[in-house]
Amino acid sequence: MFYNEQKGMIFSRLNLTLVSWSSASGSPPSVSDPRKEDDLIYSYESSQNNVYQKELEENSLLEMSLESGRSASEESSASIRLKRSIRSVDSSVSKKSNQESSESDNASSGASGSSSEENIRKPQGGLSSRESSESSESSNESGSDSSKSGTRGGASSSSSSVSSRSSSSGSSSEERDYLPIPSLNEPPHFPMLPFFFGFEGRPISSKINPVEAVRKIASEIGSELQYPDAIPKENTLAKFTILTRLVQVMSAKQLKEAGRSLYTPSNKPSSSRASNTWKAFRDAVGEAGTGPALVTLKEWIMSKKVRGEDAAELVSSLPRAALTPTPEYLNEFFKLATSPEVTKQSILNTSAILSFTNLVRMSQVDNSTSHKYYPTHLFGRFSLKNNSAVQQEYIPWLERALESAVSQADSPKIQLYIRALGNIAHPRILDIFEPYLEGEKNISTLQKVLMVVSMDKFSVLYPKIGRQVLYKIYQNMAQPHELRCAAVFQIMKAQPPANMLQRMAELTNEDPHAQVNAAVKSAIESAANLQGTRTMRLSQNAKSAVHLLTPEQFGLQYTRSSVRSYESEKMNLGFKQQVNYIGSNDHIFPSAVLYHLRHDLGGHSRRYMSFGAMISSVDDLLDILLDQIGENEYSDQRRHFYNEENQDSENPDSKYNLNKIGAELNIKTLMAEQLEGNILFHLAASERFFAFDNHTIEALPSIVKAAASALHSGNSFNFTKFYNQEAVTLGFPTAMGLPFLFTFNTPTLLQIGGEARVRTHPDLAQGSGNSIPVPSVVNASADVHFVYSTKIEGQIGFVTPFDHRQYVAAVDKNTQLNLPISASVDVDMENAKIQATFSPINSDKDYQIFHCSSKPYTTKHDIINLKPYNQDSDYHKIHVLKEPRQQQAIFGENSTGMAFRLNYKSEKEFNSTSWIVEEAKKKDPLVLLYFPWADDTIQYTNVSLTYDARRSSTKAVKFTVAFANETSSSRHSEESKRDRINPAEPSSHSPDSETRRQEFLDRVAEDIKSSSAMVVDVSAEFQGHEKAYFIATAAVASSPVDEKARALFFFSHQPASSSVKPLQAYLFAESKNPQVSWMDFNKAIREDPKSSFTAQLNLKEWNETDSQIVVNGTVEQSYQRRRFVKHSPMAKLCESQMNEGNYGLPACRNVSIEANYRDRLEFSVHYENLPTDLKNLTYKAYQIARYLGYNYMGENIFSSHNLGEKVVFEGNLNPSLRAINVTIKSPIGDAEFIDVPLNPYVVPLLPVHPTMGSLERLSPVLFSDQLYRK
Repeated sequence: MFYNEQKGMIFSRLNLTLVSWSSASGSPPSVSDPRKEDDLIYSYESSQNNVYQKELEENSLLEMSLESGRSASEESSASIRLKRSIRSVDSSVSKKSNQESSESDNASSGASGSSSEENIRKPQGGLSSRESSESSESSNESGSDSSKSGTRGGASSSSSSVSSRSSSSGSSSEERDYLPIPSLNEPPHFPMLPFFFGFEGRPISSKINPVEAVRKIASEIGSELQYPDAIPKENTLAKFTILTRLVQVMSAKQLKEAGRSLYTPSNKPSSSRASNTWKAFRDAVGEAGTGPALVTLKEWIMSKKVRGEDAAELVSSLPRAALTPTPEYLNEFFKLATSPEVTKQSILNTSAILSFTNLVRMSQVDNSTSHKYYPTHLFGRFSLKNNSAVQQEYIPWLERALESAVSQADSPKIQLYIRALGNIAHPRILDIFEPYLEGEKNISTLQKVLMVVSMDKFSVLYPKIGRQVLYKIYQNMAQPHELRCAAVFQIMKAQPPANMLQRMAELTNEDPHAQVNAAVKSAIESAANLQGTRTMRLSQNAKSAVHLLTPEQFGLQYTRSSVRSYESEKMNLGFKQQVNYIGSNDHIFPSAVLYHLRHDLGGHSRRYMSFGAMISSVDDLLDILLDQIGENEYSDQRRHFYNEENQDSENPDSKYNLNKIGAELNIKTLMAEQLEGNILFHLAASERFFAFDNHTIEALPSIVKAAASALHSGNSFNFTKFYNQEAVTLGFPTAMGLPFLFTFNTPTLLQIGGEARVRTHPDLAQGSGNSIPVPSVVNASADVHFVYSTKIEGQIGFVTPFDHRQYVAAVDKNTQLNLPISASVDVDMENAKIQATFSPINSDKDYQIFHCSSKPYTTKHDIINLKPYNQDSDYHKIHVLKEPRQQQAIFGENSTGMAFRLNYKSEKEFNSTSWIVEEAKKKDPLVLLYFPWADDTIQYTNVSLTYDARRSSTKAVKFTVAFANETSSSRHSEESKRDRINPAEPSSHSPDSETRRQEFLDRVAEDIKSSSAMVVDVSAEFQGHEKAYFIATAAVASSPVDEKARALFFFSHQPASSSVKPLQAYLFAESKNPQVSWMDFNKAIREDPKSSFTAQLNLKEWNETDSQIVVNGTVEQSYQRRRFVKHSPMAKLCESQMNEGNYGLPACRNVSIEANYRDRLEFSVHYENLPTDLKNLTYKAYQIARYLGYNYMGENIFSSHNLGEKVVFEGNLNPSLRAINVTIKSPIGDAEFIDVPLNPYVVPLLPVHPTMGSLERLSPVLFSDQLYRK
């Protein structure tokens, strides 16, 4: 391990030196205390009866391709790729393969029965990962062959060993040795993992009792979860990794025995030690991924030891965790997913079906993940040619389930089976989807859109076929725009060639559907801006089509596709983000939103996060939701009237029957589609899918009633979940025969526990169940303990089985967030007030709120010790500096009374994370969000933030938010103004003051005709021996008929300690804007839209003398701007229309508004007694502006202005309002910014309009539309 470089190397060398020789005499001496050792050279026995080996011998050539009509050149290319793929591991690892894009590189058909491509059993590479369930997507994007393979997270590959033996044979690559296929009830045998061979070549279960060891480790984890502060110190997450590895070597019988002794019924306290112990063992079994683990999970579900959400979480982890997805494993999983015990539980049924289909794709359909994700070099391919279950059992079952759901009009199940078929991503799904998409079988528009969206994985595995199908859907202009837009999204994932993108771009000039054109244009434009080698091909193809796109601009309300990518060669990391949404016909909000994020770390691409939501009608959803809310006399009458009206309209004998009326008027009515939708998300190593329809939403009142009843007297809850979000294992033997091992794991804990109580008036628990009454008062209290802890473990080393030792060089990175919060919330709807009080659960106890550390180390570990590495006697931290840099600071003790202690230790000589800030400046700011932990060096670091109970004089903080508003024709204040230095100075300085709020309402609306005033009062009160508080009160008033508008603001801080001075700030601002014409252009162009404003800020008790800042300014229209508008083409059009007597057409209305924009701003700032700190802060703000605008600025520090304590600002926009000139005159010099270009979103905000607000001016830019359409 080289310091300050993220590189690790293993050197293996054996030197034999002949020192002397002599003739032997007599017999050799005997060895005292002899011990027999097996061969030190790494090897494993092959199985002569291995079904995978037999299939390899039967098949050595690729069969015909899935796609009929493949050219001879393509077949030749496929043959070349096949030859490349069976080269030795050295060449396949040392360099990237040439770019190819055929489906045969990524889609496996060995499991498809009659599929076109046969899996060739060939050893390659040695890399494997638990993640990358869609790793073929990144492979397709880069257009390179996949030549790296191995095992996932706990399973190691012996690729080099296999490759060397195969090459030494010198003949056929078909002569391979593979281990026996693991049975379902016995653990697999991985000859590279320490727990499987680390004790003298045998599993450690031959030395220790795994059942007792599991009990002990799980019990330790359960105890440590009682004290979350100690999780990083006690290495709890490392113990979970050990527990998972131990479960992997256990049989189904042993797991059943361990589960019997550790199981805790759900009626036991959920936060007890026994419950936490059971949950640690439960999640370790879910993460193990072996056949015995699956059998154990199935037994737990059948016996109802796990159910509902807990069972769904466990099942959802199986595709990611599975080690050896053999046909027997898949059949067992299929039986579980389709069993009555599972199908009866809606949440579990959905999770099981989708998890199973994901695993089928990864292991049987997708050749890339099947090769790289599982230990194919040990057991051979898991996707067999003669395994016809995919096409003859799994897919037909889903097809029948879909048909049954369609016949029953069960929308949630229809959506589930559509998504499940899409997860398999086999070409057979096209035959199932086709009659529905072609209209031969009736389904709703949303279900059709979901079919296209569910082809996302298929379009990656079979891009050529996928492009053909999706392009036909896109070209069919008779299809709904939602379906065509979804097809556009999937085409962009299917490696579209340049000619296809060019045809799509040209079609935007003819296609009558604006939503579809917006989707195509945004997709091509964003793809053209992609950066990096992985997306270079797509970017180049998109650039060739950009110039053919329609020039029409589309606003945010239209469909949009946005793709962003980033790559860092320095850190070998990057990301690709896709954000797509489909515009709605009936609302400004989209009807579908799709978000997808992939991380690339060290050449390993994996899906990090994804989210999708679809709804058939936004307007209908809002209507149904509003129908469920409110229960009062009016709503009851309305519901009764609605029922009576429906009875008349649906009664065939009634004269008001709608069918009769329609028939008489010869009206053809269209049946409204049922409201339906779905939500899909992948987060925290779990994928979940929720489908709903109008019946689901109509059940909300009963659900709310049940929840209110449960929470009325208090309800305890505890959610504890361990998972390993990412695991990578690389293993091969060294020249000494000792196995080399690289592992990367991210064990993570998410825990939310506590007790909640909610009471309302009227009581929601006493509602009718037909609607949700809106309570006037809500009282809620809760004790919630939230813990998120994750650990990154990166290790390299080698194993010596003869003495069960592992020599390791590693780095651990811990991150933990620990929030123990006791809260109470009171909501008073009638008085528009919200109060919330927060405190630590135990205010007399210290809590480590945040912890982050990085610890590089070396150790010589005893494998059978079953302890974390930091507990080894040979554990040694790696230090770069003799003494680390240390710093400790206390925050909040004096100002709020709540003390927080920050401890910082580091061996970094400088801030090495500055590279990420520079990358964000140069390329993409999202890198700060997606890789905040990235560091280009490895050193010891420890940062922690702790709540210090001993130093804290206040134990709770109370937040209050109050609103009030008034409308009056005219108001005159009667209070005296003589003692006020500022109109914003209140008579009451206490938190939550009704008096202050009323004063502000009176003052802000004073002398404003027909005013509308509003006040917001926010306070934070720290309760303890010494009270401290923050207060902020703001009020605004305006009128549609009065020129004046006014604003008041008050701020106060009372610190907990006398060492900090209190502070009050009062701000008064008033403006006068003339009433202008926005309908008559001739009148508008002659008016003078000059405005004036004044402001006064007073700072009290900052220092000995009160400070004051007074601002006076004017905003007016220049002659150049008026001339520009008067001679504009729109003004000419308006004049011609007015000559014909048309004054209200869009051209005149738009140009009249343009005529009232002001482009010239001038104001002066006069200040008195400003403290030095505030002056320095102001100068720093100027330095930032100077830095950002250095290309446009000039300074004159020798100017002779007699300004005193005054600064003058002048701003002039150019006539088109696209650029600005700014001049600053101050006592110490002048500065000038010339022709500073403005962002398109700033252009409508900077020029002030007398009658239009900021949102009105910004909306035409956001939605790419004029205020009034032509």
